[in-house]
Amino acid sequence: MEFSDGTRLRIGPESTVRVATVGAEGSRIGPGEGTLEAAVVHCEQTRWFVDSGPFEVRVTGTRFKVSWDRAAERFTLVLEEGPFRCRACRRDGACGRGAWKALRVLAGDGRFEVIRGQGLGGGE
Repeated sequence: MEFSDGTRLRIGPESTVRVATVGAEGSRIGPGEGTLEAAVVHCEQTRWFVDSGPFEVRVTGTRFKVSWDRAAERFTLVLEEGPFRCRACRRDGACGRGAWKALRVLAGDGRFEVIRGQGLGGGE
């Protein structure tokens, strides 16, 4: 899926997403289950939101992969480049460029796993 600002989304097999809103500065994508890869074009006013299960990813221009597995209650976010904000269960957390490579949240038991370096491995 490609948007007029050049932002591209790739939806994984057996994944569900919907475009909830579209605006001049960006869009809201979600709610979603499965995997979504995004390359959001950065502009001064860029505001993209991706809802993945109970999590919200706010994007100002970056490449990332996000997934939500409802059965395992597992949220995964792998940052390829650029800044973003992630709000999980109404708690804000922010990381800038290069602060970490990936985040995995096991929502059922409230565990957060931050990965530095090469990401999660195993193709995630």
